[in-house]
Amino acid sequence: MKTPALPTITWEQALTWRLHRHGLDVRSADLDLMEMTERLCGVHAQVLSCAELMLAIRVGDQTMQSVRSALWDQHALVKTWVMRGTLHLLTSRSLPRYAATMHAGPIYWTADGVTVTEQDVRLVASAVGTVLRGRVMTRAELAGALCAELARPDLAEVLTHGFGPLLKPAALAGDLCFGADRGRNVTFTHPADWAAQAWAQRPPAPAAAQQAVLRDFLFGYGPSLPKDIQRWWGTTRLPITHTRADLGDEVAEVCVEGRTCWLLHRDLESVRALAPSRRIRLLGGFDQYTVTLPQRVEALLPKAARPLVYRTAGWISPVVTAGPAIVGVWRAPQRASDPLQVRLLRPLDAGERAQLTEEAALVAGLLHTSPELAIESG
Repeated sequence: MKTPALPTITWEQALTWRLHRHGLDVRSADLDLMEMTERLCGVHAQVLSCAELMLAIRVGDQTMQSVRSALWDQHALVKTWVMRGTLHLLTSRSLPRYAATMHAGPIYWTADGVTVTEQDVRLVASAVGTVLRGRVMTRAELAGALCAELARPDLAEVLTHGFGPLLKPAALAGDLCFGADRGRNVTFTHPADWAAQAWAQRPPAPAAAQQAVLRDFLFGYGPSLPKDIQRWWGTTRLPITHTRADLGDEVAEVCVEGRTCWLLHRDLESVRALAPSRRIRLLGGFDQYTVTLPQRVEALLPKAARPLVYRTAGWISPVVTAGPAIVGVWRAPQRASDPLQVRLLRPLDAGERAQLTEEAALVAGLLHTSPELAIESG
């Protein structure tokens, strides 16, 4: 019996739909910061100002200060290590299901010059939750308390390492998150103290949590290649093949220019019907759109230009997009009076130039800098 052909769509259709989901075709007036954060499945926060800009450019009438307030004052957001062992902002109400997906046990995180054993990872992970409950502690204070609790003074150096190889597993298990900075020092606390209401509810079962996370990702990023979903999550702790099977008919397989991608079945006709976008946008560093973009589609980003965007040591540049495609990179001014620096990968027509000027004014307003542009071609 012949297997039915998969529904076909183009990368332009697929990524136009993603732009729409991300509020990048038209800035969203219907979603608040929490809803947009959940639609993005959290926002990369290795550089916190990038996370603030990421949300502010997507949600109408919001500023970077709005994001800071939601995090530090309202505790509606939480800063923690999660996907790829990288700092993200999640909504406090969604953190339990992300933690539940990692229930299988501690994960190794290594750093140059640091050696940890599985026994030490498990030992520290078992103690962090107890030590942190009801307290807010600097890295040095937490290290001291853990060394005393475990009678292991030899762990002090690795516990104070900035990469957090012994703290990340506790964060992934839902026993640690960041508190507000104390001067120049970061602090840590327990998520149940940071957002008591969210943690008062019974945590989801791991299988249900994995299904919810995959469903959420496909809602915000479908159609997606399975390998790109795994790259986004960053470990094998999200068993996407089994979880996709658990979702059954909720997930459709579609052919995107010869590649099999996953999409929520309910979105298929909407993806096909949405008009292509050519809107010029300025996206900040580590933007979720750029982080999750299929990296080997020439029409979206020419191979020769990839090093400008995906740089050494994991840095991801601020970019200029024209519809789904990346057409340039930009740099924020070092001084408020300096122009915003743009390097284009291709010429822009008059209409696109006008949109670029408009977007620069929006970003400059959020960054409190000059709206002037300095444009370099090629």
